[in-house]
Amino acid sequence: MKLFDDSKLIQNLLENDTDNIEETILRQYPTINFELLKVYYASENLIKDTELLKLAEDMNYLDCGKLIDVLIKIIETPLDYSSLNEDLVKEINIEAKKIIKIAAGCEHFVTLTRDGHISTEWYDKYEINLHPTGGGYVSIACGDYHSVALHRDGSLVTWGHNTHSQLEGSPRRSGYIAIACGKHHSVALRKDGSIASWGGMHRQQRNIPTGKDFTLIACGYYHSVALRKDGSLVTWGGAEIYTNHPPPDDYVSIACGSAHFVALRRDGTIVQWGDDKLGQTKNFPPPDQYVTISCGIDNSSAISKDGRLFIWGNPTFISGYKDHIAIESTWDYSISLRKNGGIVTWGYRDDYYRSYETSGRKQYIAVACGFYKCMALNKDGTTDVFENHE
Repeated sequence: MKLFDDSKLIQNLLENDTDNIEETILRQYPTINFELLKVYYASENLIKDTELLKLAEDMNYLDCGKLIDVLIKIIETPLDYSSLNEDLVKEINIEAKKIIKIAAGCEHFVTLTRDGHISTEWYDKYEINLHPTGGGYVSIACGDYHSVALHRDGSLVTWGHNTHSQLEGSPRRSGYIAIACGKHHSVALRKDGSIASWGGMHRQQRNIPTGKDFTLIACGYYHSVALRKDGSLVTWGGAEIYTNHPPPDDYVSIACGSAHFVALRRDGTIVQWGDDKLGQTKNFPPPDQYVTISCGIDNSSAISKDGRLFIWGNPTFISGYKDHIAIESTWDYSISLRKNGGIVTWGYRDDYYRSYETSGRKQYIAVACGFYKCMALNKDGTTDVFENHE
């Protein structure tokens, strides 16, 4: 269901007075179904529409936080559902229960539905059936054996194993807009640009950088990296050598492996630093304009503007397809999403490689990679799980 027919609406929401947001929208977009808009975002459906999320990807985190505030104002007025078409209400309820996000830990998966409810699926050996109750969650992230979720009110919740203090020290206040997980620690970005970190309790993960000018965060095994507004990078945790980060630049994306880093510049070029025992940082993909980067434990990957996929480190892989749009990696296994809704999986052991083509209504739209299994999200909101190296 597409509620936004004009991408300029988003910019309009951000630039105008939020106190008169309904009047502003109707004046600029008189044909918008405003009543449907309010219904759709009522009752924990806030900011789950995929069209809106797609538009929000190009904004920085602070703008996204402001956008959430605007949408909250839209749904403050109570609605009379009795006046709505029964079929429309049914359709909205069906859409609300569909899974829209997936994440993978070492041996578990977490899913998030459109109405903000969370489910956790652990492998039998480590089965823990606890996860947040209620709805309203907007983002999820996984460490090895713990998970973090961000609520639409800016609060956080952490669950799973606590063997390395993963659950201790989780921030209690609200105002957070982004989350990331390392092996045993977590990092969160506040709306004011400051950073919080908890868990791990070793290797200097608690040496949190100060300041209120951060815009991006990412976590590796024992270390983290954050991007400032001025384009400079800050790293903490891990070994001292990993603080030898590159000079400030116009970075738009950052990623971490077990002990190495990759950053993507706005011009599509890549910079790397950190551990190189398996060629993670000294090897580079061929010169090109890249749009997506990702890191596995001991490898890095990049997708070029024309959809080509390159992986270097352990393992090294070059795909023959030219329509890749997303990539997720773990220890020595990776899964990539293609533009046609198909996926490609491969691994280091036994040179494992497999391509899954899809047809009809079964089209994948997201992927997540765990240590032994990976998950793919279908367009219809269902998920499929694949055994690594089966």
